[in-house]
Amino acid sequence: MKNLDRQFIDNLLSNIDIVELIGQKVTLKKFGNNYKGLCPFHAENTPSFNVSSSKQFYHCFGCGASGDAISFLKNYEGLSFYESIEKLAKIANISIPETVSKKNYDNENLLHANYIASDFFSNNLQNNKKAKDYLLSRGITDDLIEKFDLGYANDSWDGLMKELQKKNLIKDALEVGVLVKNKDKIYDRFRDRVIFPIKNTQEKVIAFGGRTLNKSESAKYINSPESKIFFKSAQLYGLFQAKNSITKNDKVIIVEGYTDVLALHKNNFNYSIA
Repeated sequence: MKNLDRQFIDNLLSNIDIVELIGQKVTLKKFGNNYKGLCPFHAENTPSFNVSSSKQFYHCFGCGASGDAISFLKNYEGLSFYESIEKLAKIANISIPETVSKKNYDNENLLHANYIASDFFSNNLQNNKKAKDYLLSRGITDDLIEKFDLGYANDSWDGLMKELQKKNLIKDALEVGVLVKNKDKIYDRFRDRVIFPIKNTQEKVIAFGGRTLNKSESAKYINSPESKIFFKSAQLYGLFQAKNSITKNDKVIIVEGYTDVLALHKNNFNYSIA
């Protein structure tokens, strides 16, 4: 990716209202010519976080955090510089010059295949008493199911395959590993399993973990294979759900598995990941 032109960045920032942007994440109240709120980057009881509409800048007198709209997205949402630019460009309805676009940046078809799979699994869970009873027995409540978008893969060899076939996403689904091809047969990787979607910091599903409900199954857990959008050694489960709390509390709890993360979030340790 070539460097973004400073003029483009300045033009982009001039089309963003930083008060409106931050106000979607932080409760701000007008204070003179500026706005004040509780800092999202450290724990405090008295507001020391200031946002200037005229300067399009924020500064916290408590922890020293400061910057523009790009900096806020990088620090608050855990985005990279380019990801922050892309998000702001979308908000401002401004196109990023093709000369600086990242090649195959989001691998949209691969992500879309995972999105369809995640939605399919989520709908399955709502209609499967066995899976819901299992989660309840583990103390996993409806709010945790919603927060982590948990799902269920039916005990079927081709349920998801048929759904992805309708969307013409078989090739992409094979590449991300939700489908498997053996000789001339294509079938679902996950069957009769509770599904834990793995998300990146932009909330996009990049992989899945599946916990079997069949006691005779030798593999208790199976996971998506590595792909262009999923690198196991570089990914942490629950980071999307925990990132704001990690930043605010300046601490993180790292545990071993999916359900460990859910149990800690249930007990308000929202800075837990696996």
